Amino acid sequence: LLKIASESLELAKLPDLGLLVDHCFNLIVDTSQPYAFRVYAMDAVYRACLEEPLLKNELKVVLELLPADSPISVRSRAKNVLKKLSGKKR
Repeated sequence: LLKIASESLELAKLPDLGLLVDHCFNLIVDTSQPYAFRVYAMDAVYRACLEEPLLKNELKVVLELLPADSPISVRSRAKNVLKKLSGKKR
């Protein structure tokens, strides 16, 4: 479901985007979750930021505060999403 939300779901048509975003933020910070869940959650929240620009700052803060000992896949995706949020090319 997270992969679908992060890649192809039309987020603007969801009746309550906030529920999805809240769940994704919880997944991102929960170090007990599988890495794939966390990185797809980052992508889903990034796509939600395109619909609701006010979420950008919250996502930036969450990604910047990820522990330095997070898995490389999580840190790499966070770095890429932060670049997209700042308008820089990958």
